[in-house]
Order: sequence, then C-alpha cells, then structure tokens
Amino acid sequence: MKKLLLLSLTILLFSCGDSDSDSDENSPTSAVYLAPNGVTVIATEGSQIGDTGSLNGEIYTIVNRQTLRDMVLNGEDVSKVCTSKITSLTDYIGLANVDFTQDISSWDVSNR
Repeated sequence: MKKLLLLSLTILLFSCGDSDSDSDENSPTSAVYLAPNGVTVIATEGSQIGDTGSLNGEIYTIVNRQTLRDMVLNGEDVSKVCTSKITSLTDYIGLANVDFTQDISSWDVSNR
C-alpha cells in the first residue's frame, strides 16, 4: 500500500500538465506533444491507444490503463509511455507489491 501511495504522489508531484500548447516542435503528424511545462507528454486530439510519437529523439507510446498495468507487472520500461488516455489510476489492485522505481515524470495526470 505504501508503494501505491508513493507512486500516486510521485505522479502528482512531477506531472502537472496543461493541454493548451501552441509550441509543438515535432511533426504535425506526431501522436504526442510536450506540454508547456517542458516535462509532461500529452496525446494529441484524435490519437488512439497504441499510437506512437517522437519527442526529442525518444519514441512515446499512448497506453490505456490495462496496457500500463501489464507493463508494470511485467517489469517493462514505462518511462516512455503517454498516459493521457487514462482517466483514473485509483484502486490499482495488484500493483501494491511491485518494486517500482522508474522515472514517470513525463506522465500526463491532468485527468482531462
């Protein structure tokens, strides 16, 4: 339970994004863009789960809740995922005992 709380607090602390960005330095066809805070990765309007986009030479994949959960449980790298399509991470049963120390500062947790 402590790990789940720590994960939730870390997400909230590092990712306070705003979707109103006029400065998309990437391709207009990219599925993701960088929020004005320079940290949060946000899915573009019309993008779908599984779409990918490039930011600063890194490829980000838009995921849904189940995909993210599976990736965490399988020990996969989740530092390059876009979480804009996930509206809730509450009651994330099964993740409390996972040793999770990845950088998730780019996650979009604005709950739009």
